Amino acid sequence: MNVKSKNNCYIVVILSLVVLYGCTSVPVKETEKKETSATLLLEEIIKLNATLPHTVIASLRIENISKEGFKSSAKLLYNVDARKAKMSIVDSVFGTQLSVVVRDNDTLYIYQPIANNLLVFDYNKFPVYSFLPFNIDVELIDNLLIGKIPLLKNYYSVKALEADSEQFILLENDTMHQTISMKDNVPSKILFVVKSTNSRYEIYFLKPKIDNNMFTCKALRFVDVNGKTTFEVTMQQYVINEAVPDTVAELKLPKNTKITDYR
Repeated sequence: MNVKSKNNCYIVVILSLVVLYGCTSVPVKETEKKETSATLLLEEIIKLNATLPHTVIASLRIENISKEGFKSSAKLLYNVDARKAKMSIVDSVFGTQLSVVVRDNDTLYIYQPIANNLLVFDYNKFPVYSFLPFNIDVELIDNLLIGKIPLLKNYYSVKALEADSEQFILLENDTMHQTISMKDNVPSKILFVVKSTNSRYEIYFLKPKIDNNMFTCKALRFVDVNGKTTFEVTMQQYVINEAVPDTVAELKLPKNTKITDYR
């Protein structure tokens, strides 16, 4: 059976496994804040986001830091231009395959081999909260996988502050606030706050750097501040612009696979 892929469902799982529990943003004292130009800082991020890899091949280590016992590894093949990807997730202790996440354009497939189930979703409407303790947009995870700094959609307010060597971009739309922290024009962490629930989600970039106008980091940490849940995803290998086979979105399923379509 030929199924296509999106690296975000469990990819989401994988990427969401990018958090460090208890790492909460330290507020800057009012006396240390001063307004600065938001335009220049935002332009730096937009410039970074305009330079994306054509393909990504990665090996990831995923660990739930806030709870004991959860460790897994993942292999990612992503043709960014074609929007086709496959991520295989394996339990690090027993070597059991936990899931295969496949994206083919706007369709996302999650295959669960233990139960022999295939779940099918509209990628743009994928319910991240059903699989992870984070109520975030699936595109945010996808952005992080390809080195793109996520920005709120349809933001209507842009401000910027600076304190010592750190700059902050503050964005707001109808449902969320976003704060991006930068040091020497390199993003270091992001805070999202959901207006309706005051839920706070933090993303930390460990050892971030910009090379040839492309953003990368050694690891990602996702923190659900309210739920006290933290995942960390380490990039054990991260290679860009190498050939990814055209068959990356194919998924061979065994007989009698139960298929549930949520589109």
